[in-house]
Amino acid sequence: MFNNTFEPFYNRNPLALLLWRENFNAEQTEPVSVDTAFSVSHRSFRSGLCELLSAGTLSGMFLLLLALFLTGCSCQRQGQSGLPLTSQHTQSGDARSQKESFDRSIELINRLDDSPSLPNTPGFEKLVGVADQLNKWIQNQKPDDTWQPDPAFQDVEQAASTAAETVKGVVRSLALLQGETVLDDAGQPIAASESLHAERQAVTAGLEQFSDQLQSLASIAYLPTMSRFSHAISELQRRFASLENIRSLDAADIRAFAKGLENEAEVLSVSAAMLDAYAAQLKTDGLFITTSDVEYLKQSAWMRDISQWTCGDKRVLLDQAVQMGDWVVCNIETRSSWIPIAQQQSIEVLPQHPWQTILLGYGTISDRMTVFMELLRQRRIDSALLAVPNPSEPATLIYWAVGVLLDGEVYVFSLNFGFPIPGAEGVQVGDDGSLQFSDVATLSQLMQDDSLLRRLDLSEEQKFPITAEMLQQTTAHLFLMPETVSMRMKVLEAELSGEQNMVLYTNPHELRRRFLTAPGITGVEFWKYPLRTAFEQRFDPEPTNEALSIFLVQRPRLNLDDSALRRHYPLWSGRVLYFKGAISGQDNAITKYQNTRVSDKEMIEYRNDPVFRATPAASLELQWITIQASYWLGAALFETDSLAAAKENLMGIRTNRLNSWQSQTEYLLGRIAEREKRYDDARRHYGTTASSLSGAGNLLRAQWLPAP
Repeated sequence: MFNNTFEPFYNRNPLALLLWRENFNAEQTEPVSVDTAFSVSHRSFRSGLCELLSAGTLSGMFLLLLALFLTGCSCQRQGQSGLPLTSQHTQSGDARSQKESFDRSIELINRLDDSPSLPNTPGFEKLVGVADQLNKWIQNQKPDDTWQPDPAFQDVEQAASTAAETVKGVVRSLALLQGETVLDDAGQPIAASESLHAERQAVTAGLEQFSDQLQSLASIAYLPTMSRFSHAISELQRRFASLENIRSLDAADIRAFAKGLENEAEVLSVSAAMLDAYAAQLKTDGLFITTSDVEYLKQSAWMRDISQWTCGDKRVLLDQAVQMGDWVVCNIETRSSWIPIAQQQSIEVLPQHPWQTILLGYGTISDRMTVFMELLRQRRIDSALLAVPNPSEPATLIYWAVGVLLDGEVYVFSLNFGFPIPGAEGVQVGDDGSLQFSDVATLSQLMQDDSLLRRLDLSEEQKFPITAEMLQQTTAHLFLMPETVSMRMKVLEAELSGEQNMVLYTNPHELRRRFLTAPGITGVEFWKYPLRTAFEQRFDPEPTNEALSIFLVQRPRLNLDDSALRRHYPLWSGRVLYFKGAISGQDNAITKYQNTRVSDKEMIEYRNDPVFRATPAASLELQWITIQASYWLGAALFETDSLAAAKENLMGIRTNRLNSWQSQTEYLLGRIAEREKRYDDARRHYGTTASSLSGAGNLLRAQWLPAP
């Protein structure tokens, strides 16, 4: 029924992979129909989409694109899109009632931590409630006259809106060709020409223009999906243009041709709605709160809390940056940006919002860097990606590090290698036995002294890919989300006080100006990654939601029918408490993780339960949850310096087939060995990760450890 081209899509979820292997014959290679692709899962669907796009099958391509866009529109109806869910509020009231409304909103935001806020869950309804409550308050606030829009978002918003209007015109002309009734803005029927040639020419010209606009949008917002869709539109345009070569073409021929394009017409209609929704998502002016805004508020609160307890009593901002960078490296595993399918084909992994990355504990190197920069933002520390031209492909850039701007200098952090670039003093060994990066190299120093970069060479054959000469053309790329530069977030942040305080707004013009004057920076641009994240998570949310669904699992209680127990999500609670720094104490993350795990004895009891036995996947699911909880328990214990307990938990899952954290498990075991001054063991653990994406940095760390 299914062929093995779908298997790699389950690599991000070992539970799904094993269920797939056990329930379907991976050796069968019969062709996969569109209907079959839909029945597997959304990830399988994306595999089929990639195959059809590569093959250039127009009809199949349109069907799959239609399904993709309809998925996004379905999410819009549920509120996932981040579009307004509530009606406009024109309520007026005195300052006291407005303050009460705002305080109530903040209270509701804090309650979002009680349960997962994924679509179709009670937690998501709370998300909607917060948006509604905040809108009651913000609609009574005055616009901030000092706020200025950022041109980068304006350009993309305008490009999406313009493309939407173009395709709406195409849809109207195509409907006339198909003999449908089309109304003008006044609600009056539009009469088609007798020969239909004018309408046919309008469709041909409109499709050509729409294809060009999609290609432009794909470029300025880095949207590969739009580029592929543009090629499909171009082929449809060529089909219309080819009608010019048919002699004695009459209206009946044109109408028959148009009627055969019902699927394409539907895709064009949906794409217009999609582009309008994307443009609305990028709006930064106005005072209206969306569900995406509430997720951003939740993300900011988590980042604020993490940055506070991670930095502790450190007062030097550079020391804070080093500490937060190390937290990211220890808590976010870097995974590949590409997933292989078959026949040497791969598809790109969807980008994630920072809150999704810290919750899951993994992401691409880009996701890892966004988390670091969001933590820095909460400490009001400026940062940007550092990029240099790729010597082998000068038209492309290498985003190689994060630059942290402090006291007029850009300090360089390699999130891929897992540490800041050491300065002239090199790496030191601290009193606790672990490596210390107290001297961080600046961009100016690296530009002037290539030997600092050559310390990062593993060998003559494995050299660090950046040189001092390449750094002479360094550009800074700002990580800014639509919410971060919006007027509504500036107004919201101004209202926060005391423990509520968090950074919501960043002035993009001032940030750009500060980096332009920084030594070594030749130019400042806007990083396109957030634009793509907004699009992909809006219209293709299922892969990420599928990964996040692990937090919806509630551990079953045998012989109990207590509905209250079933409303608890221990794994979710453990993660949220960890973000808050409640790792130990009365209500803590460690206890939640421990309560999530299932012992071998309990597993035997579960397997003897008739209800449990009736669910074949239940045993596997509990094993998978236990592995997840054990990994995060080990990481939490490491943060509290409970090294023996952390080692015991991580060693217990080290070779388990369900452990998707193999390289990160080895890395944490290496860090534990460092602190215990078992340097040979640390080197062995780091060496095990040599083939991972962070392997080069881990091997360097092993080299820098004290000799036996």
